[in-house]
Amino acid sequence: MSSELRRNLFLTVKEALHNVVKHAGASKVHTELGFSGHVLRMAIADNGKGFDEKKIKSWGNGLTNMRKRMDESGGSFDVITGNSHGTKIKVEVSLGNKSNSH
Repeated sequence: MSSELRRNLFLTVKEALHNVVKHAGASKVHTELGFSGHVLRMAIADNGKGFDEKKIKSWGNGLTNMRKRMDESGGSFDVITGNSHGTKIKVEVSLGNKSNSH
């Protein structure tokens, strides 16, 4: 794993957990980390209040930055949320990709 990918993953997890603490009002957070071949899959889910993605864009750059980091790493970034339904962040990135093996 390249140092750039490691940094992007770290900052994505840090931002996701920061959002849970600062915004979600959650009482539980569940994290998953797994590998399938050379693909790393990660999920962070909370039981908080969720949000309306259309309204969140005016609040800050956290989700945009997480998505950009995963795009730069050749990975994917998904958000599943809704008012009063909690939030789940899903990240998937190949560790075998030539651009990640510097």
